[in-house]
Amino acid sequence: MRDKFKTVKSQAILLMVIFAFVITVMVFVFSSYIIYNFERRTAIQSVEFNLQLIAGVIEQDIRDLTALGRWCGVNDTITAYFIAEQGEAPASLNAWYRLSEEFYNNRAGLYVNRLLIFSYENKRPLQLGNRIASSVPVTSWNVDSVFSTGLSVEAAINSPGAAWQKVIADPFYLTRDYPVIPFFSPLYHPNNGSIIGGVFLAASTNLITDKLAGYTLPSEGALYLDLSGSRYRIDKDRFVSASPSWTETGHSAAGALSVNTTVLTVRDDQHKPYILISYPIRDGITLTQAYPQPRFFHIEGAWPILTAALFVLILLLILSWSGINRMAREITALMEKQIADEKNKKENEYRMLQNQITPHFLYNTLNSIKWMATIQNAGGIAEMTTALSRLLQTVSKDIRKVVPLRDELSLLNDYLIIQKYRYGDSVTMEKEIADESLLDTLIPRFTLQPLAENAIFHGIEPKGSGTITVKVTENKNEAGISETLVSITDDGIGMKAEVIAGVHKTESERAGMFQDLGIHNVDERLRYAFGEAYGLSIASEEGKYTTITIRLPQQEAAGE
Repeated sequence: MRDKFKTVKSQAILLMVIFAFVITVMVFVFSSYIIYNFERRTAIQSVEFNLQLIAGVIEQDIRDLTALGRWCGVNDTITAYFIAEQGEAPASLNAWYRLSEEFYNNRAGLYVNRLLIFSYENKRPLQLGNRIASSVPVTSWNVDSVFSTGLSVEAAINSPGAAWQKVIADPFYLTRDYPVIPFFSPLYHPNNGSIIGGVFLAASTNLITDKLAGYTLPSEGALYLDLSGSRYRIDKDRFVSASPSWTETGHSAAGALSVNTTVLTVRDDQHKPYILISYPIRDGITLTQAYPQPRFFHIEGAWPILTAALFVLILLLILSWSGINRMAREITALMEKQIADEKNKKENEYRMLQNQITPHFLYNTLNSIKWMATIQNAGGIAEMTTALSRLLQTVSKDIRKVVPLRDELSLLNDYLIIQKYRYGDSVTMEKEIADESLLDTLIPRFTLQPLAENAIFHGIEPKGSGTITVKVTENKNEAGISETLVSITDDGIGMKAEVIAGVHKTESERAGMFQDLGIHNVDERLRYAFGEAYGLSIASEEGKYTTITIRLPQQEAAGE
């Protein structure tokens, strides 16, 4: 055996084989390490970017609600009510109107289930909110129920750090426990500054879950919210109290982009490794995602096969080093492209969320114009300003892709109120609803307004005056399935057949309320949302009428 390796050729072959084997093992281990670290770093940075994005939006709403709660405790009009003599109607009305004005002007007010202001000595509570109609009426006899929340109300009122402690059940909810996140703030005496009561603001958990709509988790991942030491697992739109039995195996921020990010490596009770990436929303409130840690070797139990394959590969490539260099360059380019694509994707998502920020100043200005017009008995200006404010808030705040038909009709009504003052009595609208239950049918947002706008600009305005009729009826298709038909008819100048045919092919230029949102676009969105069997059709007779009919499946929004 030894004689076979005495020749220079055999020794060179042996050395080449040993060299190839060593290179094989080194390449295998090093490549696995590089891939492992790259996947780990990419996973951490991707999760961190998502958490930063969501935390920023949530923190803005929490900041607005915190400001609302603290404002209630120091406002002169409200505090004067609680020290006024029993039965002073002006103080009560003034406090109620001032509270209502501030509540409905707050950007995050839609998340307030209950806003309750109470006094220790004279318990005449003030209450406002979005869900109080389904709760027990709060009076001076049962306002003490706020102390049964499981929290120390006095500590929460007197200690700012005790705010936003944990998820509790609304103590006044009528039919079932409704989870809310409470915020307490002191109510101050307007003269001496002493604490005479408190403010109880119960925020809906939708404050958190709405921002997580569409958030994708890995199959074994989970998302948690920490509120002052209480941890909850977020399961879609539910908060589940959780205390996972994790064993910490490491603490490292390697791969994180922000100094505020905390990265832990842990194992669960089944010894599965996870990475915990945490990002603070604000003091005492933290979002944490449990991410399955990438395995160092992705294919377990395949050492002999992988070693043999790499060994053969090294032998084949050892004489063509340029091929290895080329492969390294391609891998580097692919990694850089993946990182760049992920960065562009997250930046686009961030810009989309930024575009949803409500122009608070504009709403306050419109509200001021409305009240000035009301005071000066300019009813038309007040009505038009109110309609414009509601319309802008619907456009900027509502992020749903589809909405109930009743909401879409409400937006259309606000739009036509504005047009009524532009055109005077030359444009009128009539509604014919066959059955109120049909208004629960889902329809893509901003479907009816472009059609009504088209009817005004291209049908009624050239004629001089006319009527828009909106009909909602039920229909059975060929398969016997119930459908909802929505038709918009104008008695304007009508449309030629070739114009109708062109509408379904191209998109004409627009300069109305929504740029590039015409009939063709509406038809495409309907078919994309519900399938090719649905959409819109046009019937018209020149000089008499134009009718656009929308065919919708009868389905209702879950949770509406």
